[in-house]
Amino acid sequence: MRSLFLTTCLLAFASPAAFAADDADTASKKRIGVTAGFTVGDAGPAPTASISYLFNDHWAAEIWGTADKLQQNMRIKSGPRVGTYAHQPVALSVQYHFGNADAVFRPFLGVGGFKSHISDVQVTAPAAPAATNIRGRSGAGYIVTAGLDMNINETWFARLDARLLYASDMRLDTAAAPDQAMKGSMPVAGFSVGARF
Repeated sequence: MRSLFLTTCLLAFASPAAFAADDADTASKKRIGVTAGFTVGDAGPAPTASISYLFNDHWAAEIWGTADKLQQNMRIKSGPRVGTYAHQPVALSVQYHFGNADAVFRPFLGVGGFKSHISDVQVTAPAAPAATNIRGRSGAGYIVTAGLDMNINETWFARLDARLLYASDMRLDTAAAPDQAMKGSMPVAGFSVGARF
């Protein structure tokens, strides 16, 4: 699924002629948007890609995901940092873009859901020493996005965004302390370059 999504984004990004707009002199009425960039979690960066369908100049649906594993700090609920883990989220969001489609700066907000699988769990805290049976479980939840598009011209734009992924059920098992609930918040911040067709 992730491979198909990323391939679609790259093909769209590389083939603007396939999505040529009726009016090449304005960003208005362009309906397909793609981006490529990177995002940084609280323990490391990852490349990202997205593809959006713009229903009009303001409302859009976006599929966004990381092209590699994203490193995050691991914290037990009501407790300190105990290590790190990796995950590779894919999210579907609905977004509202403010202002005129051709304005230089266009802030936007989004909300939706995501799915991710936790892997590469590394427990480093003295309270949770190395043990067998250390594993992560799949996480899913909601995503909230705040961002700013900076239009370069009617097709190209740069994007800054901050996203909060919150997993509703993330747990960690160790031999010393099985079935511990983890803090589900996963904040990330990113930069990307995009095009609309």
